[in-house]
Amino acid sequence: MQRNCSCENISKILKFINKWYKRNIDNQETEQHIKKLVGKSLSSHYGPLNIIQNCFEFLNEIPQIKLILKFVAKNENLQIYFDFQRESVKVLNNQQERLIKGHVFLEPSVIYIAAKNLLKKTSRLKVLSILAHEMCHLALFIVYQNSANPYEINNEFDKRKFEKIFEKCDKLKEEERSIKNVFKLYNEENYHKELIVKVPELLVYYFNDDVKFFEIFVTFKFLFDYFDENIVKDMKLFLKE
Repeated sequence: MQRNCSCENISKILKFINKWYKRNIDNQETEQHIKKLVGKSLSSHYGPLNIIQNCFEFLNEIPQIKLILKFVAKNENLQIYFDFQRESVKVLNNQQERLIKGHVFLEPSVIYIAAKNLLKKTSRLKVLSILAHEMCHLALFIVYQNSANPYEINNEFDKRKFEKIFEKCDKLKEEERSIKNVFKLYNEENYHKELIVKVPELLVYYFNDDVKFFEIFVTFKFLFDYFDENIVKDMKLFLKE
């Protein structure tokens, strides 16, 4: 989830937790972008020493998300907060409170993850899917400079193309709860930016369920195709510059 509105509860939590520590990775076999991400990550003292590195190494196994990791790791201002004391945090959304498990402050590149459920094997994938979701928001914000929308601000062709994808997803939203939540939880100005990050989120969430993921992929193939043909391509071009 990303918004321009202030999230006072998250800000208070970040100020309250004063026992943060950075990790130093000396293992030469660890890929450089993972070392950078771990170095930019902070956690409460309740977090196990190796769990953050394990998170990034797991996500690194998925090619599309590995690209996101490499991209975000280049951000010099990036900070990722893993809050092992909370499963969720309250934010104000359209004058109503709701619980979220992650949030990205696009400027100045701060990601907050309610990480308590990383300690539970049964709920770990959900937290990792949120981490991938939030990191993708930040990557899109940097690539397109368009409030994390999946196209450049003056690219009317891709905007119309994605609007058609959005309309198709609207008709099929009952097939997948997380897709349905885009229409249920967000206002119109956030529809596109929240829909596109469902791709990395679903890639992680159904990592251990090939049958279910195949069903989702077939149903929403047009959304996955846009991600591969546009987002992946543009991120690769951006990294080469």
